Formats: sequence, C-alpha cells, structure tokens
Amino acid sequence: MGSEVLKVGEKPELGLEPVLRYLPWASRDEISALREEIDEVKKNLKEVLNNLAGTDSKIKELEGIKSSIEGKLASVGSELDSVRTELSKLEPVVFVSKLVGVWKGMTCSWVLEGVCTAWKLSSEVVNEIKKYFSDAALVNVNNDWKLAVKNVPYICAFCPLYKPKNGISTGEQKS
Repeated sequence: MGSEVLKVGEKPELGLEPVLRYLPWASRDEISALREEIDEVKKNLKEVLNNLAGTDSKIKELEGIKSSIEGKLASVGSELDSVRTELSKLEPVVFVSKLVGVWKGMTCSWVLEGVCTAWKLSSEVVNEIKKYFSDAALVNVNNDWKLAVKNVPYICAFCPLYKPKNGISTGEQKS
C-alpha cells in the first residue's frame, strides 16, 4: 500500500485517495478527519474564487466611475479658472469703490463716529446686508438698524444721500 511506484508510461492518479495511501502511519480516523479538513479547505477556496470573480467586475465598474469623476473634476477646474478670471476683472471696481467710500464716509454729514444716520433699515435689508457683509456692517441705535460704514465703506461709494460736511467741496459748480 505505501510503496507503490509508477511504471514508465503510466499516469499518476489525481485526487486525495492516492495521497492518503502513502500515509501508512495514519489511522482511519485521522484519514477521515483529514478528508473533512480538506473538503472544508476546498469549500473555502471556492468561496474565495467566487468573491474574486465578483471583485474583478466591481473593480472595472469603479474604474469607470473614477474616470467619470475625473472628467467632471477637470470640467469644474476649467469653470473655476473662468470664474477667477472674471472675478479678477472686478478688483479695480472694488478698489475704487472702497477708495471713494472711505472718502465719502469721512466727509459726509450723515456719518457720526463711523455710523450712517441717514438710513433706517428694514429687517429684510438688514438680513441681506448680513448675508453680504456680516454683522459687523450693522449697528443697532435706539432699536433702529444703521450701517457701520467704517466697516463697509463700499456702501458709501454708491449712496444717493451723500451730503458733504460744512466746508467740504464736492467739485460741483453753483449756478
């Protein structure tokens, strides 16, 4: 049983049985336990192979999703560059607005200690100002919301209520 040799031209037997014949030291119980263990390993190996097959298709699917995301990110990057270019064109407008606003804020008779007293703001306007400029743009004076133009001088640049303090010339000619 344990000393069988293949003859020339003879094919070896495949499977578990020929291997078990070469274990003369093993009892029937040990061989039976070994068979069960080998069957369990085969079962686990089949599960692993099935999982690998599913993983391969998932990897291909994820690669497609990744390519799609990369394309979209490239498009967003291009759009972002365009937005930056357009926004940079506004920098001179913002600079001049601040420059004019600071001057008007310092020379306007309505501005007292950096607060514009000309406007009484509704709650809707207050909310919009907070949205665009933050709470620092507003001051509550006697339960009326006022603009803290010292913090947002841009607003003064566009104010139709500008009134120069006495002695300040606006360059207008009197008729």
